[in-house]
Amino acid sequence: MKKGRKNRFISAEYSVEFPCSYFCYILHLHTQVRSTDVANGCKEDVDTALLKLYAEQDHDSLLDLLASENACLLSDCVPCLEKYHKCVYIHFWCVF
Repeated sequence: MKKGRKNRFISAEYSVEFPCSYFCYILHLHTQVRSTDVANGCKEDVDTALLKLYAEQDHDSLLDLLASENACLLSDCVPCLEKYHKCVYIHFWCVF
């Protein structure tokens, strides 16, 4: 995909265009699903995927996710946070 091309996320309810990579699309999709009933039964998967995406991309929302009520799987997330040198977030997460 050439830089500057737009991906298009289309939903039955709305349409959003944003210039970004596939990462942005996946991040946007998981963020939207997280706040709906669609995530029931798979909140652990959604929150864990978001944490991994945030950590990999050094996204500002990583701290917000950890500070909020989340269903992240500790066994999957700690190695990811360590891999991307986010060990300070592990301590922060355990405090909450």
